[in-house]
Amino acid sequence: MKALWCVVLVALSVSCKDEAARPAAAVAAAELQGGTQVVRVRVTDMGYVPKAVELKAGVPARLIFIQESKGECGAQVHLPAFNVKKTELPFGKETAVEFTPAQAGSFQWLCGMDMMKGAIIVKGS
Repeated sequence: MKALWCVVLVALSVSCKDEAARPAAAVAAAELQGGTQVVRVRVTDMGYVPKAVELKAGVPARLIFIQESKGECGAQVHLPAFNVKKTELPFGKETAVEFTPAQAGSFQWLCGMDMMKGAIIVKGS
């Protein structure tokens, strides 16, 4: 019986680890769809997944935020460097944010409270 409990506890500890602890690609590459760079970003209670995306300068971009968190912090997103004002992210929905990165560099997207952050790495065209 004791051995069975050990197996159950080990199985639970492995399955209950949060997404932040799981290895993931450090930077997600955009997929080109009809001339637009597209990246899907999940909004979770632990933050954004992926936390960073790579785009090319001069090519239109669409970040699709999938809202999986009911918390207020992730209820909005904005991209100050690209003049994208706060955009509502309704729970259970996908919301697209579109912009064209003009120059290479490292930029951020932020939640409505400026607490959760994601990185946009723009490479030269």
